[in-house]
Amino acid sequence: MDTLGESAKLKLAMIQSQKEVINENVEVQLAKAKVQAIIDAGQPWTDPDFPPEDSSIVRYGEPQLSCGEMFKWKRASELYPRDQLAIVKDDVNVNDIYQYKLGDCYFLSALSAVAEEPKRIKDRLLIK
Repeated sequence: MDTLGESAKLKLAMIQSQKEVINENVEVQLAKAKVQAIIDAGQPWTDPDFPPEDSSIVRYGEPQLSCGEMFKWKRASELYPRDQLAIVKDDVNVNDIYQYKLGDCYFLSALSAVAEEPKRIKDRLLIK
């Protein structure tokens, strides 16, 4: 026999959901603080999960090729003058996304889906 009534189960589920939201908010705030500390220090940031090396774009188990033959890792600031560097210049549009030869269509298709609602992208960018 079930000792908890439906009302109690619902309350427990709501409490658990609230805890998850609070934990997620704390994680987001910690991440924002970490990013802000990097910005304040004037240091470029490198994603620990996507470092600028071949292993980030060559799948595990596939033949290892040197991507350096085709591609060279660069920061956007190395490609554009500071006054021309912008992630979002005018507005966000799904047609802004262009795939070259890198084989990152999975990532670009996700960006394209998010770009269908420009606010989704703009809300996630730090604006100086």
